[in-house]
Amino acid sequence: MIIQPNIVKIGGTTPSGGWQRPEDWLPIDNLVSAGDDKFVGLYAIFPNDSLEAPGNTLKMLCNFAWTVNWGDGTTADIATGTEAAHTYDFDTIDANTETSEGYRQVVVTITATSGNMNNYVQIGRPGSTLVCTNWLDIRISSIYITGLEISLSYTAFRLNKFVWLGSTFAGLTIGGVRNVPIHVFQVNWSGLSTLQFLFYLGASLDDLGDIVTNATVIGYLTSGSYVRRIGNVTAQNATTAFYIFNGTLAEEIGDVDIRSATNTAGMLQNAPLIRKIGTINISNSESLYFAFTTSSLKGTLNLITTSALYECSYAFYGSANVTEITLSDASGITSTTGMFSSCPRLASLRLPGIAVSFSVASCNMDATALNTLFGDLATITGDPMVITITGNPGAATCDQTIATAKNWTVVS
Repeated sequence: MIIQPNIVKIGGTTPSGGWQRPEDWLPIDNLVSAGDDKFVGLYAIFPNDSLEAPGNTLKMLCNFAWTVNWGDGTTADIATGTEAAHTYDFDTIDANTETSEGYRQVVVTITATSGNMNNYVQIGRPGSTLVCTNWLDIRISSIYITGLEISLSYTAFRLNKFVWLGSTFAGLTIGGVRNVPIHVFQVNWSGLSTLQFLFYLGASLDDLGDIVTNATVIGYLTSGSYVRRIGNVTAQNATTAFYIFNGTLAEEIGDVDIRSATNTAGMLQNAPLIRKIGTINISNSESLYFAFTTSSLKGTLNLITTSALYECSYAFYGSANVTEITLSDASGITSTTGMFSSCPRLASLRLPGIAVSFSVASCNMDATALNTLFGDLATITGDPMVITITGNPGAATCDQTIATAKNWTVVS
């Protein structure tokens, strides 16, 4: 299957709409084509006495022997895993490259010294000496790079365009950024084996589009970053997916298919702006521990589950505006502490096959909804299980015999 690259729209603009690549930027599209093994980036150089001048020192690291053309007439061959640093002098950069905003430009090129770019590339890391604040446009083509990390300082971050052509690569991290003005973001998600910390801390995006990836590890997508919409997320090979949207500032997420993941704890923990999420396939998951602890989520939660699921402590704790929750199979659940605590608007709940005591106290279920829930209860042999329905509108008028006939004690 061919995965079309995604266009990320920032601030409601689109590549063909509000934002256009500035005419006074040096062109780089012609410097990288599909099938190349090359990194090319357009970098801004500011006057030496400006506030942005610290960004004139560029540091990078590649975990292969690499050659860098700094774009100012100098090149260097760098050993595997060695950090390279280069400080630009604004006054020596070609004045013909100066833009209307007052900075000049260089085109930085990275290639393998010999062979292929067969390991990861880092053009920034928060908390390290790697800095890269003034990137404007990045274009990459490689089927050998195993990972790219763009973890950028936020003081003068200007990256507007990022294109990775038809690549297969292992990991992508774009994190540690603020006030990100990216208007064009094109990536072939399918080649990823790791997708974590994508737009981590402070990015602002309008639409991330659909993500279809073969990644086996996925997590912390857009954590700490505003995203109006994340499309459908399909990561069927992801065996590790806990905290997948932990801390996101997304407002809307489409369907999520992480059917191979065994641990989906913390899925939407600390997600204060989320209003809507589609159907979630977690059919191999064993844990929903603190998975949906957000009061902003509204409406329906529909989860595709199996008997593999057993840990549901605090799974929906504090989902104060969720009105309907459906699990397709609850027969394996063994831990329910606080599972539906602080869910005052929960009016419909489906837990087919549940066979362990739990509470829906102070929810909002009428008699019909409670009777339906009683119908989902498993028949218990041995000591009875307990279902607590205190404080629900239908507690006094529901048919408790549906539950007691299955050896459940109803606390109302």
